Amino acid sequence: MPSLDYQFAKEFYGPSDSRYKLIQYFDNLIWETKKIRMYNCKIEIIETAENLYNVYLYFCDLKKTLGNDYKPFFNENTDFIVLFYKALKECPVAELNDKKLNSNGIFVKDFQTCARSYAINNALPKFEHAIKKRYPTIEFLTVWDQTIYLFFHDRGELEKFLEGDIPAFKKFCYDIIKPFDIENVWETSKLAFMLDIYENYRSIGGRNYFNSDAMGNGVFI
Repeated sequence: MPSLDYQFAKEFYGPSDSRYKLIQYFDNLIWETKKIRMYNCKIEIIETAENLYNVYLYFCDLKKTLGNDYKPFFNENTDFIVLFYKALKECPVAELNDKKLNSNGIFVKDFQTCARSYAINNALPKFEHAIKKRYPTIEFLTVWDQTIYLFFHDRGELEKFLEGDIPAFKKFCYDIIKPFDIENVWETSKLAFMLDIYENYRSIGGRNYFNSDAMGNGVFI
């Protein structure tokens, strides 16, 4: 859930938390070796696996900070793994003594992506009301991977929409998102839309549309 992911990333350990010194030491090691700073780091004991834990490492802007070195799983970022275990050795956490890192890897995440997802998904109910009221030919709309999907009654209505003032439409949508954009990570230019016919979405079972070949029929703006 985007909201939960964002809130999780925003929660920082305080000095009284047993993980606080570990995270501070880990952050300093990353700075000393790579000259970059993390936004946050969270450690989560997996409730369904008593001997495992996850580590989530957040950066403010992954593409800018790590560039081509970014990989989504920590076990592919061996430099970070070495630094984490070095920090854990210097700052042991009692709760982790009998546990080991999840073999699937430690997750490296982009905080800005979390914040954008939080804003656009929380704005969705307002989107549905405001956009369908202003553009009644839109049968259905939803958000998938930070892209707003608009499904029209038919191809003619879609093409008519494309002949309209698209910049004004994007500004209209941006104004809806803005009150939810707590971290100020959205701009009008960053809004992405996919337009298609509702029948294409409905005919393959709604959410099955996403990541299917049917998406190729849409128009990206």
